[in-house]
Amino acid sequence: MDAFEKVLFYQNKNYDNSWFLMFNKKFSSTIPPWFLKWWEMFGPIPQIFPEPLQDALRYFSSRHQASNHGSQFPEILQMTVMYRIHWISMWNYTINNNLLDQEFSMKWWDNLRINQIINQVHKDFPPPI
Repeated sequence: MDAFEKVLFYQNKNYDNSWFLMFNKKFSSTIPPWFLKWWEMFGPIPQIFPEPLQDALRYFSSRHQASNHGSQFPEILQMTVMYRIHWISMWNYTINNNLLDQEFSMKWWDNLRINQIINQVHKDFPPPI
């Protein structure tokens, strides 16, 4: 667990990093509780998603019924795992008031097929009749 958490802090010679993050397509287990700490630090936030995907997340959140185990995790984590949504996490160092700060940022990975994800969400969770 410690190695998993610390691997993204690897220091390169330029003192910055960029990581492409995605869930394995074969992942079918339940999310371990310790993963939430990692997610809170490195997981995406809805604001990095294009607006149509943010709408799909809101729709997913309104229709998805999490298991007892799943209910301890944020909806964005559940949707990201279920639909294999990718993102890029970056960090670098800056100096603020003579202190060295590590700044984190995230961005959307543009090559993901948004429409396929949105269509699958609506297929998996059709509106009530």
